[in-house]
Amino acid sequence: MPLATLQHPLHPPSPADPDGLDLVIIGAGIVGGHLLQLLDRRSPDARPRLRLVALANSRRQIVDAAGLDPSSVVQALKGGEPLDLSRLRALAAQLSNPVLVDCTAAESIVDAYAAFAEAGFSIATPNKKLASGPIPRLVKVQAALGEKRLAFRNETNVGAGLPVLSTLRDLLSGGDRVTKVEGILSGSLSFLCGLLEDGAAFSEALWEAKRLGFTEPDPREDLSGLDAARKALILHRELGGRSELDQVELESLLPDSFDASGKVEEFLVHAKTLDAPLRDHAKALKERGKALRVVAEADASGARVRVRALPESHPLRAIRDGENALAFHSEAYQEKPLVVRGYGAGAAVTAGGLLADLLKIASRP
Repeated sequence: MPLATLQHPLHPPSPADPDGLDLVIIGAGIVGGHLLQLLDRRSPDARPRLRLVALANSRRQIVDAAGLDPSSVVQALKGGEPLDLSRLRALAAQLSNPVLVDCTAAESIVDAYAAFAEAGFSIATPNKKLASGPIPRLVKVQAALGEKRLAFRNETNVGAGLPVLSTLRDLLSGGDRVTKVEGILSGSLSFLCGLLEDGAAFSEALWEAKRLGFTEPDPREDLSGLDAARKALILHRELGGRSELDQVELESLLPDSFDASGKVEEFLVHAKTLDAPLRDHAKALKERGKALRVVAEADASGARVRVRALPESHPLRAIRDGENALAFHSEAYQEKPLVVRGYGAGAAVTAGGLLADLLKIASRP
């Protein structure tokens, strides 16, 4: 059975819970912190109710089934108890509609999804490592969620706050046959390529992208094309494909001769050696009326990420400064593709998309 077919049972019809959701958030960093701010700004009378009952990071957790204050919980977490995922799962017995909100990029948390689902948790996450990870693990989580008619929401896996996955699923649910999706899937690379086009030094552009929260915690995931490859793979699987991550055709923005090993801090310092060659390359392309862009493609047969020199006439040439653009080619959109465009990186838009996913879980008919 195609994985795209299996995805939809993660959003089954279910009576909406008038008592709202009880949130267990793992990850109190940039995205998790912005989500807490959004929760704090909600009116106490807002419906559906979103009640924070636990917050955890990689070392500690703070738990109160009666509810925690989003405005002070990060400070309180410093004096919290040691992280214990089994204790967090056990909260389900005290809650009416628990949701695990994974704001990390950790494989270890994804490995625990099936156990959380078996305990009764729906899941919402910007963490791409389930949907782009090993198929056996993905199917196991899907089965655990489907058995209890629980929800899985991962809209922010591709395009942050942009309606990318929901648009694709709506096209497929409406009977359209999507033949290919192509576009700029990495906001960080969109940002970097735009600055390179303007003549900026690569290392300075990279530091700025990291400072603004455009990149992954390790920017090499973006520069290698791995982050874009994960997103392309997710789209490929939504279209019925069964490829694994190591089967994605991947081209890196970093030259093959560049040594990208070492700690993140060491890599960022070493990146200065690329300033001159990348500036010269970008300048030469500009003189020919072209610019570097990292373009991803996905269809049912596979996924690809390539570094391309796009002419001014290409529709993706204008995508830069952190923007994403996805073009959906389908039977209904043969003459001109359906395009979704906007900012696809940054903690604020990711947290906003995550909050929207939570509201969708709460309002399922």
